[in-house]
Amino acid sequence: MSTSTNLVRMRKTTSKLQPLSDELQIVSHLVNELAEGPLWSPLNQSLYWLDITNKKLFERNLSINEINHWELPHTVTSMVCDKFDADILWLISEKALLNFNVITGKCEEALSISIPQGYRTNDGSVGPDGKYWFGTMMYQPQSGRGDIFSIDKEMVLKLEFSGIAIPNTFCWPNDNCLILSDSLHQKSYFWDVTSKMEKRDTFLDLSSTLGTPDGGAVDEKGNIWIALWGLSKVVCYSLQGDNIQEIDLPVPHPSSCCFGGIENDILFITTAREGLTPEQIQKYPHSGKVFCIKLLVKGAIVNDFEMGLTC
Repeated sequence: MSTSTNLVRMRKTTSKLQPLSDELQIVSHLVNELAEGPLWSPLNQSLYWLDITNKKLFERNLSINEINHWELPHTVTSMVCDKFDADILWLISEKALLNFNVITGKCEEALSISIPQGYRTNDGSVGPDGKYWFGTMMYQPQSGRGDIFSIDKEMVLKLEFSGIAIPNTFCWPNDNCLILSDSLHQKSYFWDVTSKMEKRDTFLDLSSTLGTPDGGAVDEKGNIWIALWGLSKVVCYSLQGDNIQEIDLPVPHPSSCCFGGIENDILFITTAREGLTPEQIQKYPHSGKVFCIKLLVKGAIVNDFEMGLTC
């Protein structure tokens, strides 16, 4: 690894989850400008999430009711767990793939990621093929000016395809299919990842609404839960596009979601203040907080990243 630094853990002991309604609970009262990338670690019993704008990584340990956070060296937009080491998170930034130890705070560059000036990375996940898939976008998004990359366990970076302005969601309902959203155009698509990376049918079209599909999660039945930025809700869709369930939120900008908890039946939801006026923030004071809700369905098993080479 080419560079290494040690990040200082900022610790804050908190109370238990705070009820907001009969079903919805507040995971953290800390306000994020752009909370994203929620990730559950079953072994640590911790929820991790990012504040992309403020370059921070947060941890809420549900077993000891403690919140930690770290100041990050780069703008990190996505993260996944390590397949074998519960203390390691893999972080995608605009500069590099980072190997981060949540116990020691050691943050090492595993692979340099060189993207053009004016761009940053965005959402991502590990696919059934074991690769870490992620997207890039312009800071001022333009149609067709984003790319999709993958990193395999041998640390080989590959451009998979181009042409998505704001790549989001990265849900894998099966080994051959990736559900990927272009949030600029308010649509989600089925992509065939078996060979030619061809865009197939439209999964979700919100272009006639004020909402856009953002981050998502897959449940054990193969349904897709997507945070709908601008519509104040997370919606569960079948693969046929049927609306199965809606979770209404007291904020306009839910940004992503993931399953977790002891039984993997809690949906954690990140939100943002980004793009809100002072009047809207006053109207929606919980914007930027993280929420959770217990469901009747469990989440699908999430793929972790495995590094094959010794760095």
